[in-house]
Amino acid sequence: MPETLFERCGGAPGVSRLVMALYDRVLVDDRLHGFFAETDMRRLVDHHAKFLSALMGGPAGYDERLLADVHAGLGIAERDFAAMLDALRATLAEGELSPEEIARVLARYQAYKAVVVQEP
Repeated sequence: MPETLFERCGGAPGVSRLVMALYDRVLVDDRLHGFFAETDMRRLVDHHAKFLSALMGGPAGYDERLLADVHAGLGIAERDFAAMLDALRATLAEGELSPEEIARVLARYQAYKAVVVQEP
């Protein structure tokens, strides 16, 4: 049976490292850092690692309702979502994923855009 991207990245510990690297990047990004000023980053990294793990073929799905509830009222625009995708793309590239693997993860991430973005 072929190895999942989740397994290839080192399972839960590897995906957690990717997510921590992602937020290291996001928290210094002028387009994004304001969304996280009052955020419990430990909790966020844990939840985002679970979400990314699922997108990479790892355990646990993610409930769209939960994503919608968590992002409600944040005023996330398409440009903000695009900035997060840019940060994720750069982080995954540093994590030594192939361009095809990065494209696959970004496409899966993009599928949740309508749940997160709150402007037409």
